[in-house]
Amino acid sequence: MSTPAPIWFKEEACSSPSASTAYLLKEILHQTQSKFCAITIGVSELWGRCLFLDTEIQSSSSDEAIYHEHLVHPVMAATSDKQGRSVLIIGGGEGATAREVLKWDDVTKVDMVDIDGELIEICKEHLKWAGEEVYSDKRLTIYPQDIRIFFDEHKLEKYDVVLMDLTDPDAEELSAVDWNSIDEDAQGLDYALYGPRFWKIIQDSLHASGAIASHVGPVSPGGDASVRRAGLEWCKKMLGGGEEGEAYKVGISSFQSDWGFFMSCKRGTKDLEAVLPKNLKVYDKDAETMAFLWPKYWFDKNL
Repeated sequence: MSTPAPIWFKEEACSSPSASTAYLLKEILHQTQSKFCAITIGVSELWGRCLFLDTEIQSSSSDEAIYHEHLVHPVMAATSDKQGRSVLIIGGGEGATAREVLKWDDVTKVDMVDIDGELIEICKEHLKWAGEEVYSDKRLTIYPQDIRIFFDEHKLEKYDVVLMDLTDPDAEELSAVDWNSIDEDAQGLDYALYGPRFWKIIQDSLHASGAIASHVGPVSPGGDASVRRAGLEWCKKMLGGGEEGEAYKVGISSFQSDWGFFMSCKRGTKDLEAVLPKNLKVYDKDAETMAFLWPKYWFDKNL
């Protein structure tokens, strides 16, 4: 049952401790506490339907395609030489990441693992960004479980692409841990999302020519990269310094920030327009050019 009363919804993201954002929601469509997080779906005059988890915005109907197409299609295009690909999605409760992956006709298998099965059902009902044709696609299998349990149960499974559509990496918290002192047999911090062991398990789940793509949270130009682009720097570090991969970004209005991404492979050399699915809303050759362009002011420490 929806609530029509306007409400200011304040977000305080761990990745931006020096700032907060307030969203004016003219209607609350659904609000609940699942086993794992507080879920709110509301309607913004500016951005349409918005999904918040633990008060942090995750998606909005006005620009979710910008986020999801940039997460999925660069790495899918870069690995398009391999046919019959299998894809693992970690997170992605809205279903939109799966929607984009399934636009690639050569994909034969998609496993989507999201810890919160209740969230998946709520998004199906109130967001509908992935239609029934996505959920009924025989290539897609949804596992409502912790990705770490999934990996334990599917140790022999190998994928061509792994897409990480999780909450933002908290680089400050991750960097403060002495990972060398953590017992690898424990089920605690050593297995933290975005932690070193977690990255290793993901890499071990790939075929030899496989690739990983992840969003890395907000990015901004200038200053100390470990502060302005903390999530990006952490993910690059976890992937061997990032020399084999590429970083890119795009402005997402509802996030009120440029958003960063990283994929563990280089862009392909094929003509992008000949490779991409034909029914994309956002991602094309021009979008790719802009996304992978980092003018030198981005690295000016005096800004």
